[in-house]
Amino acid sequence: MKIIEPQDISQLLNDLSGKPAQVKVASETPLQGSGGTPIFAGIYVADGDDKPTAAVVVDFPLALAAAGTLAGIPPGVILDDLKEKYVDDSARENLYEVLNIAASLFNETGGKHLRLAGTAETLAEPEGDLKTVIDSTSSRLDLEVTLAPCPTGRLTVLQAA
Repeated sequence: MKIIEPQDISQLLNDLSGKPAQVKVASETPLQGSGGTPIFAGIYVADGDDKPTAAVVVDFPLALAAAGTLAGIPPGVILDDLKEKYVDDSARENLYEVLNIAASLFNETGGKHLRLAGTAETLAEPEGDLKTVIDSTSSRLDLEVTLAPCPTGRLTVLQAA
């Protein structure tokens, strides 16, 4: 499994949005919702294995920005949804697509092929498959990501041993 670098996330978001994404390494923060908004995560498994081996976790601002950008939602609508702390099923579906495409970041020639096995959304402490990945993480990358004109959000890549 390929170790993900900041430029990999930047390239993915640039490709999906058609706009430059500003990505920089950030300090580690707790992986849980805050201020009444959830975190969202894509959980990845290797083909032929049910054990989760990686996760991409995004906070509420980045989840809405990435989902909205992918769907071509006007920035004003995304900003209003952020202000109202509102996420609808359409945004969840678009975020699922972003997280599904992100699986390609983990794959490299000759290595295990990872795929999106599911997603998680939580306001509290992570549980289930997300907690499994957190507890077995051997590589963690915390990033601040800006998809202008939306506010900066956070993205964490977790890779298990």
